[in-house]
Amino acid sequence: FEWLERYASTEKDDLPNDDSQMDGTPHITVRGLAARRDISVGETVISVPRYSLLSVPSTVDHDPVLSRILGPKARREYGWDDLEEYEVPLLVVAVLYHRSLGDDSPISRYVDVLLEAPTDDF
Repeated sequence: FEWLERYASTEKDDLPNDDSQMDGTPHITVRGLAARRDISVGETVISVPRYSLLSVPSTVDHDPVLSRILGPKARREYGWDDLEEYEVPLLVVAVLYHRSLGDDSPISRYVDVLLEAPTDDF
């Protein structure tokens, strides 16, 4: 990983924005995960438990306040049963609610990471 250490302190603007070579080393974007060995096709690289993911069941339905106003019963009453259609708006409301709680939110660290994440790739 010598090449990574060599370029780790390089400013983003100094790096090429394509797949060109830097000193014979291919430019790749790494968002915090790198392999120390070759990975076989079909090999599990990382496993994240479902309950760790930000989802309507894990974020809205298990929160005492959000579940009362946006939980399964409320969604049925409002006609928001189709999670494919309403999942993103419900998660946006949940994240905004948890942001308003600040450090009292159980997902405050996740919300902090979202606030720090660059949005220019969206």
